[in-house]
Amino acid sequence: MQSASFLLPYDSVFKTLQVIAKRKGYVITSADSNEGIIKANSRNFLFKKTEKLEIKVYKKDLHTTNISLMINNNASLFEKPASLDEFEEQRLLDTIHKYF
Repeated sequence: MQSASFLLPYDSVFKTLQVIAKRKGYVITSADSNEGIIKANSRNFLFKKTEKLEIKVYKKDLHTTNISLMINNNASLFEKPASLDEFEEQRLLDTIHKYF
């Protein structure tokens, strides 16, 4: 699980995270702005691998927003170690920082 903090309002962070997830190839399965949870899936048909992304957005104060994200890989052909999940989480977090 990776986390970050942004000096931006909650609504703009939540909407931007949805756009980033779509651009990175994830299909958003649910997005609840009241609870601050975005769930998405990515599927690689070649290896039948499914990635599940869950982003939790927390409103700290009026202009500070915290996020935490977690990626779970379900590979049927090749199993990935947990360290690669953390690597992919960090790559996604780096992409999020570039957008903000």
